[in-house]
Amino acid sequence: MPPPQKFLCVHVRLRNYWAMLETDFIPAKEKDSRRLMILLHGLGDSMEGYRWVPEALRLPWMNYLLVNAPDSYYGGFSWYDYADQPAPGIKRSRELLFEMLDDMRAK
Repeated sequence: MPPPQKFLCVHVRLRNYWAMLETDFIPAKEKDSRRLMILLHGLGDSMEGYRWVPEALRLPWMNYLLVNAPDSYYGGFSWYDYADQPAPGIKRSRELLFEMLDDMRAK
C-alpha cells in the first residue's frame, strides 16, 4: 500500500477549513473512484487512530479521508469545547466539515 498523501494547506482566509483542519487523503486503488469514507475521531484522539482502517477494510474502490478536529486537546484534538460551551464549537466544526465537503464535491 502506498503511503498516504498528507494535505495541510496554510491558506489563511476567514472560515477556510484548510486553515483549521488537517487531513490525510488515501486514494482508492481503483482510479477514478468517487466513493469516499470520511473518518472523524473522538475527543482527545486524532486521525492516527484510524490509519489502520483502509488496509483492514481492503475496499479497492474506496477513497479515505482522515480528518483531525480543529482544536488541540491533551495531545489529541477536539471538535468543540467539551466542558464549557459546546454549541459554538459544534457549529464551527460542522461548518468547516461542510465547507470541506463542498470543496471536494466541486473538484
